[in-house]
Amino acid sequence: MSILIPEKPSGQSTPAILRLFRILKKLPDDYTVWHNFSSAKPHFLVVSPTRNAFLIHVAETTEELAQSAIQLDLLNGSQALTPDTVAADELALLDQFPLSSDAQVRRLLVFPNASQGTLDQIVLQRSQETQVNFLSLKQSTPENFLSLLENLAGTPLPEPALYTLRADFTPETVIPSSHRPTLIEQAKDGCDIPAFLDLDQERLFKQDLLAPPPGEQLSATSRLVTGPAGSGKSLVLLHRAILAAQLHTGARLLVLTHNRPISTQLQQRFQEIAPKNSTVNWKTFFAWATSYLRPDEDIISDHVVRRRIASLQAQSPRLADFQPDFLTDEIDYLRDLGISSLEEYLELERTGRLTALRGEAREAIWQLLLDYRAELAREKLLDWHEVALRFDEFAGEKPGSFHPGYDFIFIDEAQFFAKIWFAPVLTALKPTGQLFLSADHTQGFLKRRQSWRDLGIDVVGRATRLARVYRSTQEVARCARNFFLTRQASDRVNDFSTLPDLLPSENLKSLPSGEPVHILQIGSPNRLHQYTAELVTRHLEVSPHLRGHILVIEADPAKAYNLRENLEKHLGPNTVRNLKPKPGERQPKEPLCQVASLHAATGLEATSVILLGLDSLLEKEKDPTLSPESADELRAAQTRLIYVALTRAIARLTLVTTNKEQWKDLLGVQDESEVEVETVA
Repeated sequence: MSILIPEKPSGQSTPAILRLFRILKKLPDDYTVWHNFSSAKPHFLVVSPTRNAFLIHVAETTEELAQSAIQLDLLNGSQALTPDTVAADELALLDQFPLSSDAQVRRLLVFPNASQGTLDQIVLQRSQETQVNFLSLKQSTPENFLSLLENLAGTPLPEPALYTLRADFTPETVIPSSHRPTLIEQAKDGCDIPAFLDLDQERLFKQDLLAPPPGEQLSATSRLVTGPAGSGKSLVLLHRAILAAQLHTGARLLVLTHNRPISTQLQQRFQEIAPKNSTVNWKTFFAWATSYLRPDEDIISDHVVRRRIASLQAQSPRLADFQPDFLTDEIDYLRDLGISSLEEYLELERTGRLTALRGEAREAIWQLLLDYRAELAREKLLDWHEVALRFDEFAGEKPGSFHPGYDFIFIDEAQFFAKIWFAPVLTALKPTGQLFLSADHTQGFLKRRQSWRDLGIDVVGRATRLARVYRSTQEVARCARNFFLTRQASDRVNDFSTLPDLLPSENLKSLPSGEPVHILQIGSPNRLHQYTAELVTRHLEVSPHLRGHILVIEADPAKAYNLRENLEKHLGPNTVRNLKPKPGERQPKEPLCQVASLHAATGLEATSVILLGLDSLLEKEKDPTLSPESADELRAAQTRLIYVALTRAIARLTLVTTNKEQWKDLLGVQDESEVEVETVA
């Protein structure tokens, strides 16, 4: 069977189009067939394995009408059809499709309801010759049609001509140059090579979006896309949202993310290429929640939550053996699941949690949660987990508040959506609506081996894994892969179910080669931001085209908050864009670089990435007060977190550290040529 995109025809297709669709579907599997969405273009584009191309349009003309055209009555001036007017509109559409003069593209006008003999007579009687072939589908089989295509095939198209043809026929698959990963050498040379979503990505973003048959609703489905970092999960989600807006004018779309940088990036890219009148709501989950709840309470930050939990812990001798971070995480875990009673907690299996808790410990932790919530209530405060709980209750008690609901909801990085977040999502989705998710199964709640079915979402048979990586160079991908495997090999608890979608080593060679990973060893941590600013300046002196394409990621939360201000002390005012700005924070239009915390960087990408503060993460693992189970859990979480940070880079990756030897070991460096090491005093 051919690669046919989309795999199913529109419900509005006529019987004649459906007949040709079925024949094209049975072409050999090395043929690619695109079915067009626009009434202003031919119905199909077929490309053979030898790069022969065919534009095909269907004419509905019946045998009876075709016969009337050739049985010309010279005395009847009002005759409806003549050989020159048979399928005139369809013929004009094929003639008007833009083709370069040297492109050997065969144009076929297919008549499922007229015989070949009649069509041959029409062609002979036309007053003007045409380069379009008139073909009958009567008594035609897929085998006959294949032979016909092979006989008609002209000169194979050169790749540039094929790119142009595909871009004209399926513009929705074109990736704008500003949205594509830019390698250093490509940017230097000013290359602008046409790029498209690959066929797997295209099939996925077009599934179930065509109009249903008259009187029927669009297919209500939930779909999931997963894959390695850089495989295009967010790209597929973005193009599906764009196509949904194009095909379903007036439909209501909601795009949700877990953080602002991703939401901002997706929205900017959507607005560049989507219809201007699209009705799309772009929200982080919590911005969406607070738009309904409008809470009067102040919302405290995560570090304030940890401080309050530690203070309450000090008042409970039964909790003395636990780390405040563990208790905070456990309480958050319970609220993410919507656990509402001690009895429910005592029976909870705690899937994926490494630290075992007996009944007495659970009772003490539950009391800690009650005390913490009571303290928040007394002081008229909320934290973000309480906001999610309140929104979950709101969705259950006031479902009508979401009326009229959304036709399409898209969630990027869905693994970071807690269980209770999905109740409002499903409530806001129309009964006939579609939910589309992109996720990494090794992060967020999924790393705990919870399933989508646990969340009330059925994606069985509708989950697709993208296998090919496009974002990174071989050097960056190998660095991230080696880091994860080095850490995973030395773990005391090797849980292969938490392995990320690592790119197989044999596939690394399919990626473009680039420059070695750069390790910068600094002498004074107090001058970290000065070193970083100097590094940004050096990058731009050598590669000025990287302006705005350098991303500085800070892993230390305490330093991330003021990272922009600290860098601008050295780079100058209005030179740094914060991807997670504070309320009212100004944003430069043409920054030298961008900054984000490690947690906010998930889902982002940049040509050049500079990583700060990773040493501080590794130091936490050496805390002697950690229990073995807590140490294992922390190590596993940080391994995934650092792996994600490494995979943000497209072509240039720089690690700033005070211990270059440690990082050479962690990156599995076997040869000094694999990395570029620099030391500054």
